[in-house]
Amino acid sequence: MNLNPTWTVPTSIIKNEIIPKMRKDPGYLSRAKIRVLDGSGNVVDAAHVNWSTEHATNFTLRQDSGAGNSLGSIRIAMPNKHAVYMHDTPSKRFFGMDYRFHSHGCVRVEGVYDFAQWVLEGTRGAPNGQWDKAAITARIATGAREDIRVPQAIPVAWVYLTGWSTPDGAAHFRNDVYGLDSIGSPPARPPRRWRRAERDRERRSARDRGRRPRQAIWRDGRGGGRLLPASPRAR
Repeated sequence: MNLNPTWTVPTSIIKNEIIPKMRKDPGYLSRAKIRVLDGSGNVVDAAHVNWSTEHATNFTLRQDSGAGNSLGSIRIAMPNKHAVYMHDTPSKRFFGMDYRFHSHGCVRVEGVYDFAQWVLEGTRGAPNGQWDKAAITARIATGAREDIRVPQAIPVAWVYLTGWSTPDGAAHFRNDVYGLDSIGSPPARPPRRWRRAERDRERRSARDRGRRPRQAIWRDGRGGGRLLPASPRAR
């Protein structure tokens, strides 16, 4: 967990958002407290970056910690291949909206101080002996970044629902914003050894019938099937 985290801007956001903003408003990075860093970590004057191209993607753009930081005051990491994490936000108004898909992939947490206290339960290093909300708030108030390692891994499971029912018997449906719902999707392509065996059986059957097979059909034992082109060597 990071208290007073900085935010390193992803390359996709630099391309799609930062560069267009800097073309229209050269003072944007300064107001947002985002610094441009070279490969050695040295600060580069934003005026020396060619914003008319994608030259900015060769640099690291990092937002200083503070009230306006996009991650808010707390960042909670969780190992995953998508570089997704949970965090606070300066835009608390989003929690009062029905439509909340304003993120680039990471997850804003409502009541993040209560959540942070629960995550840090039993973790050493707090000024008063325990990382309760008071200790977390006090440490954040110093403005200094602090990284706290949780002693034991906490399992995390995300559940994505576009339809559910409530105890009153009502059914609720929402838009599939991630495009994960599907109906009647085709079965997965079978392993190569299955396809080869199926072609061999079809060839033998074709020879018995005295004609060349035009197509072969594989079945996965669950009722699924797909047409496959016959081998050009089939006779």
